[in-house]
Amino acid sequence: MCVAMRAVVIQIAACLSACATSYEPFEIQPALPTPIDVLVVLDDTPAMASHLPRQPPPGAVGIVTAIYNGAPDVRIAVTTSTTGTLRTSAKVPDGFIEHRLDFTDGVLRTNYQGPLDSALGSIMNVGTSSIEPNAIAASAQRALGAGFVRPSSGVGIFVVTASDDQSPDDIASYASAIQNVPNEVMVSAVYAQPAPRLASFVDAFAKRYTQNLDAYNMESLSVFSWLFDSAPNDYCLPVTPADPHGCELFTSHDHVVNPLPECSGSAWDSETPCYQLIEEPSCTSSYAVLYGGGYGMYHPRIIGRCAVD
Repeated sequence: MCVAMRAVVIQIAACLSACATSYEPFEIQPALPTPIDVLVVLDDTPAMASHLPRQPPPGAVGIVTAIYNGAPDVRIAVTTSTTGTLRTSAKVPDGFIEHRLDFTDGVLRTNYQGPLDSALGSIMNVGTSSIEPNAIAASAQRALGAGFVRPSSGVGIFVVTASDDQSPDDIASYASAIQNVPNEVMVSAVYAQPAPRLASFVDAFAKRYTQNLDAYNMESLSVFSWLFDSAPNDYCLPVTPADPHGCELFTSHDHVVNPLPECSGSAWDSETPCYQLIEEPSCTSSYAVLYGGGYGMYHPRIIGRCAVD
């Protein structure tokens, strides 16, 4: 190559190097919800006949679906106080309801048929005709061993009964067996008082709530929020972009990486996963990241890069 031609090539390479866009990579740690598995233990003896009907109390579905700002990870199973077996129906064939956001792709996964309130009602309509003992603690222990509880979840036991516990063994033995798991366990009991055996069972748990049966309301369910771990979430973009539209973001969860597109409008209005950068003076980068679709308050690990000056 002649000297003149070599000089031109060097000049072009230098220009390309100087004009090439520089990108800075970054990572945002995940903010994931605590999985919650709730066992509902319903009194199905004649003592309940004069009390509440056996459908979900008003607002139950709203609480379930609003958990985690619309990104829940919840399982619900129902048993009776006289059987300890998980109830099934045509709408809930697995013996539990699963309602969780899949953080690999932001899609809500369910295992039940039809609307959630209808699915709940199909397994909560237990009747009041059983003549077996009202063995609340024994039934709860048996049902929790049926395989629907996940190793990493918080466990809620929700009891509704019109009479005291009639389990055959010492009440403390049931509480001890239930707590002998790696999970954090909470009990919320709605019952006709006094019920000394049931009260003793509930008092064995550090996280507990009681309510009189005649005052049954949604607080007895909403208290399971005590099982949620606070999810630290830094909304600030870690790098300062030259252009807020010059970034590439990806989700990374369970070794699966997916592109996270920029929202076409407001992240709050998006039904599919996306991101939006907004100006935020409190952030070092001057930008905060909002997530659309299921990724609202909670999101998987985010990796990406932005064009910088």
